[in-house]
Amino acid sequence: MLEIFRQISANKKVFIAIPLGIVFFSNIAITQIKGLAFIGELAVIGGFCNLVAILIGLRTDIQILSQSKYNAQHNLSEGISAMLYLILISFPGILLGYYLGAKIEHIIIGFLSTAIALNEITSSFFLRASQFYFYSLLRSLPSILILLIVLYVDSPAKSWIICYSAMLIVLTCILYKEFKRAGLSLNISFKPAANYIKSKILPTLTALLCATGSVFWLFTVSEKVGPEAAGIWSNVIRIFSLPIMFMTAIHLPLVILKVGNLDSSFQKIKVMHKFTYKFFLLSSLILIISFFWGENIFSFFTATDGAISSSILLLIVGFCILKNFLGYHQSIFQALEIDHILFFILSLELLLAAFLYFEHALLSLDYISNFIFLSVLGCSLLLTFFLFKFTFKYRFSDSK
Repeated sequence: MLEIFRQISANKKVFIAIPLGIVFFSNIAITQIKGLAFIGELAVIGGFCNLVAILIGLRTDIQILSQSKYNAQHNLSEGISAMLYLILISFPGILLGYYLGAKIEHIIIGFLSTAIALNEITSSFFLRASQFYFYSLLRSLPSILILLIVLYVDSPAKSWIICYSAMLIVLTCILYKEFKRAGLSLNISFKPAANYIKSKILPTLTALLCATGSVFWLFTVSEKVGPEAAGIWSNVIRIFSLPIMFMTAIHLPLVILKVGNLDSSFQKIKVMHKFTYKFFLLSSLILIISFFWGENIFSFFTATDGAISSSILLLIVGFCILKNFLGYHQSIFQALEIDHILFFILSLELLLAAFLYFEHALLSLDYISNFIFLSVLGCSLLLTFFLFKFTFKYRFSDSK
């Protein structure tokens, strides 16, 4: 009987990991079909849309996961109501942007960030409810759609619009059915929405800063060296972070669920430390593989030869590891209500990114990679210092 339960648990982890594998192979296929420049442009569009999705999603997905399953339906209703309120009050700004000369294509892409936010929230709700099939389907569907669409559409922007228009329709139907089944309703009146938004300002801004750093670094690479360099950058991250992303996809949601069931702050941070040990063991293995066989692996997956040097590849892989280290701590810091620490660290990273972007000198990909790696390394060391500090603080406070 025990073995049966273990097999069920393993299958759950498989369903959590499946979407990431589909994302990976979809991006590799698009790269080989359309080239590095196409996937580079698509990565930049996706990066900016993720920023908007974080802003309007208000970290409702993490709230659903990190709290009891009995609160899941309430959190879903409250989060989506606040999100719709934000969309409604943003319409005057959208119209103003249009009259000031913003392209309608860019406005549509920005609006479709709603589909990304809804997908994050809805899939987290199904994960909390242990409906792993629906979770896997919703996480996988955008990558499947975009791969099919680019076979017939030559524009990255148009491909994105078609894909997420379809996702928005699918998600609206799913949520309508779920709300009707559970007898839930949406309340987008000012006071409830404002209270919810107020309570989520700090974690939302922290998550936004973390994602902004990644997007800003990628945008800087694209602007300073060109879209092909951005394609190289994004593909190195996708290829060599795959084991980390699988580990994160499989374990981190379960870690957050476990954190949500604990009362002690020390026990919560201890659970996250156990995840960190596994993270750095896997990261060390990735660095070793990248050092010896990185260029060959990159050439194989991208169907290119000599597109990147070993030193630049290692710097990008190192950046990816450290950025993931910063990123996954958002959840535990939100659960412990110490978001202001990570907010400060990520603000520092963004300042360094802005400094590089506004540098007027002619920059090479080698210089940019070194600068980005050292910047994120400094932020990671600062985070490590605070982690040690709060670990000792919670250990002594909980013992009392």
